[in-house]
Amino acid sequence: QQQQQEKRDVAASKALVQPVQFVAGTVQELDLGEVAVGERIVRELTLRNTGTHAANFTLEMRPTPVQRSAAGSINPSAAATLRATSSSGPTKSRKPGDGPRDGDGGDGGSGGGDGLRVQGLEASPAHGLVAAQSAVGLQLSFQSAGPASVSTDLTVTVPDGPVFHVRVTVRAVLPKLEWSFRDVAFGKVFVYKPGMPPAERTLVIRNNDTQPVSINCLYARSEALRVDCGACVVLPGHDLRVPVVFTPQTTQPFRETVLFDVNSATQESVVVSGQGVPLAIQLEDPRHKLLSFGAQRVGHTVTRTVVVCNTSPLPVTFSLVADVQALATLGVTLQPAGMVSLAPRASTALQLSFTPARRIPQFSEEVCVQCLGQIIKLLVVSGSCQAVQLELESKQVVFGAVVAQGSQTRRLLLSNTGDIGAKYSWASALLPPCFQLSPTEGYLSPGQEVALQVTFQPGGVLGEQRLTGLACSVEGLAAPLTLDLHGVGTAAQAERDSLAFATAVRQSDTKSIKLTNTSKVPWDLRPVFDHEFFGGDAQVQVLPGQTKMYDVHYHPLVMTTLTAAAGGAAG
Repeated sequence: QQQQQEKRDVAASKALVQPVQFVAGTVQELDLGEVAVGERIVRELTLRNTGTHAANFTLEMRPTPVQRSAAGSINPSAAATLRATSSSGPTKSRKPGDGPRDGDGGDGGSGGGDGLRVQGLEASPAHGLVAAQSAVGLQLSFQSAGPASVSTDLTVTVPDGPVFHVRVTVRAVLPKLEWSFRDVAFGKVFVYKPGMPPAERTLVIRNNDTQPVSINCLYARSEALRVDCGACVVLPGHDLRVPVVFTPQTTQPFRETVLFDVNSATQESVVVSGQGVPLAIQLEDPRHKLLSFGAQRVGHTVTRTVVVCNTSPLPVTFSLVADVQALATLGVTLQPAGMVSLAPRASTALQLSFTPARRIPQFSEEVCVQCLGQIIKLLVVSGSCQAVQLELESKQVVFGAVVAQGSQTRRLLLSNTGDIGAKYSWASALLPPCFQLSPTEGYLSPGQEVALQVTFQPGGVLGEQRLTGLACSVEGLAAPLTLDLHGVGTAAQAERDSLAFATAVRQSDTKSIKLTNTSKVPWDLRPVFDHEFFGGDAQVQVLPGQTKMYDVHYHPLVMTTLTAAAGGAAG
């Protein structure tokens, strides 16, 4: 700023490129030109005594021009001249009585008294003495706190000598700034919430002056108003763009005056006004905030319609927001699907449809609207789809190897996981003799289950036995449940060690066989005897890592030989 002031001083001093000499007895003009408001300009006047005796002088300043006539006789011994000079740099103030500047040609003089001040124009010293053949410097300065056009008469009087009349004119002007606006009315603006786009205007300040201008915004940022302008210098012919951002926090009317400091000398103001209004998008009927489709059947469509209102005093544009993927999976659709614009106090219909394609447990999903970066909860939609749903614990049963004439049974759960009771029926007529299933039909209530007994009994058939796609028809289901069965029949192998029995006819003899399970699964054994005189328990279970003794009974009904009584056992 100091450099800018010096530049202005230099520019203003160009009005006096060459020294100007004033003639006594006439009124002469001294135009100091234009001075920026708040800045100080200094000019030097030199009073030279060309006489042979020292002479006193006095200064007088009047705001109103006065016509003066030439003085009578002039004492030759007190002859004087007055001239104004300028320098190539900024003029600095000097103390009264400092004498003329170098090059003025004088070497003596004194002055005193307070300076004279009229309309911001000051001259000093008010009086003094100038020695013979010497000169004294007079200082003329001007500074104004506001725009002004000053015209003041300065009179320099030498008793019994010449009288100089100088009409000093100067103009205090503001920097030539062009403001795009001085009053910005935002009007009604939605109360600001994080994520909303703020209301913004751009103030353009153009410097039409010939000198750089410093500008600084004095407004402290608040929650409702932000003016993004720090201290900066605007070059001649350039623009300063200042964002003015209005983010109202309440619905109260807002008005603020924003001050700008110009060249640290003057202040300019811009008035900002507006009012916050609430963003309100809601249902016409509050009861629709919980919207239920009820319990529907597969393939049935139900539609619900609600009315959405814009109760704001401003128009809005919004879109529906929901978990689209989740709603699509449930069979729920929303209309309209794009952007919706509503005038103030206007409304529109929102249509929701539910078309389930499968059984769906009770669900609830939020439906919201998105407007100006805000998510507003609109309603919660709920419903369900009741359907028959029976499930098998497994879709296949593998028995592995089972000895001929033996059997193995597996337990298989059939559960009703749906909402409706249903009958079921297995296509048991398609079962080969080696497979049995029980029960083959029945009824299951919701949440009920039944344990199916599936048995593989190869009989005399050896090798792999397979049944694929055994159907179970379920009431209310278009497609049946299916089950795959697989087993392998193997030949029975007797114990290597033989048991010898000896007893009387119609008497019993008992021997034990050691059964050791070295596997990691339990054994369910069904011993098979191929002779009528031998017998034992029909079933025995041996747990993993367990050894169990199995008793074989011999009860002959007729006389036999050792070989004739021999019988094999397989399990």
